[in-house]
This record gives sequence, structure tokens and C-alpha cells, in this order.
Amino acid sequence: MNRRSSRVHTSLNRNRTIMGVEQRAFMVVAFAASAMFANGVYLGLIFIPFLHLFMQWLTKKEYNFFNIFMQYLNESDAYGSIPRPSDWQKRPVGWGRGLPW
Repeated sequence: MNRRSSRVHTSLNRNRTIMGVEQRAFMVVAFAASAMFANGVYLGLIFIPFLHLFMQWLTKKEYNFFNIFMQYLNESDAYGSIPRPSDWQKRPVGWGRGLPW
């Protein structure tokens, strides 16, 4: 070990999860389960373990998936699949020549 290095334990570098799911995503699963239970939709509770497993898989793939998804929802107008009139009405002269609009 070098003089200027120190040990960093893996427990200090791990992301905080609840049952293997990112914290805010776990709250979504818990809210869905409690809403189904409170409203008497007991058959819908069958899908909660599958939702939890899906959230675990997403957390393993990308820990910040919930933050990324929420940012996408906030900026959904910037990533729309349908072109807006402002996209083609304000373009420079000669740009997009031959397009149907």
C-alpha cells in the first residue's frame, strides 16, 4: 500500500437501495400496492412482485433510471416523435429542400 492511499470499503461505494430497488422506484411500487389494497383490487396485487422484479432489473442495469425517466417526462416536448410546425416554419432558407411540407 502506498503512503497516500487508503482503503475504501465497498459498503461505502454501494448505491442505497431498498430490497434491491432504487429508493424512489420502490416508493412507486409500494404506493401501487397500497392503492390496490385500499381500493379492494386484490387481484391486482398478483402483479406487484413482477413489478418489483422489473424495478430490480432496471436498478441493476442503470441505478439512476428513475431520475432519467423523470427528466425525460419533464422534457418530453423536446423529444417528440411528431414534428411541430415551429420546426419547419422557422428553418433557414434552403434547409430541407424537397420535403413535403
